[in-house]
Amino acid sequence: MRQYDNFKKDNNWLFCNVGKLGCSVCRDVVNVDDKINVSQEWSHCEIVPYGPSRAAQQTSLRKKMHDHRVSVAHKTAVNIMQTRDEEQLKAAVAQQMQHQHDETCRVFRTAYYIALGDRPYTDHPDLVELQELNGVDLGRVLHSNVICTDIINHTSSEMRCAVIKSMMSTNAPCAVLINESTSLARASCLVVYLRVRYFYK
Repeated sequence: MRQYDNFKKDNNWLFCNVGKLGCSVCRDVVNVDDKINVSQEWSHCEIVPYGPSRAAQQTSLRKKMHDHRVSVAHKTAVNIMQTRDEEQLKAAVAQQMQHQHDETCRVFRTAYYIALGDRPYTDHPDLVELQELNGVDLGRVLHSNVICTDIINHTSSEMRCAVIKSMMSTNAPCAVLINESTSLARASCLVVYLRVRYFYK
């Protein structure tokens, strides 16, 4: 067993079963795709030493491990498993980001409903709680009325920029009416009306 541990330090793909050696990488890659050409002896853990003495047997195992480590089949199997692990990691990260994006979209739609209905921002936490009780996943953040204010300000700013940019690109005709008025407190104020003949798409 001590000798096996020494072998495994230099060959992390090595595994042992019933006194025989095998390659975990070749075994796993066969489980992924059985059409890949790998050493059957290594993938099925059938490697045994040969020789009349213990030293000869250890030498034979070292040679077999070296030959397998530098073989094309083993290197191909290693590359396949590394690529698969990288793809699985990328897929997991993408799935997590998509899940977080969906949660954020639901919270933004809730805040937009509040702005559209001219509701108080303090309704936001209650609406979030109601949706969660109905089984909707809204995550763990962006639930306060303060965040609702920030979301609405951001959304309105982006919508305003989009409308102005579209108006400028289409050269929509506009008219400006300026009028001065006095409030009940006798404070003078200037009122500016902007009228645009524009159809937002």
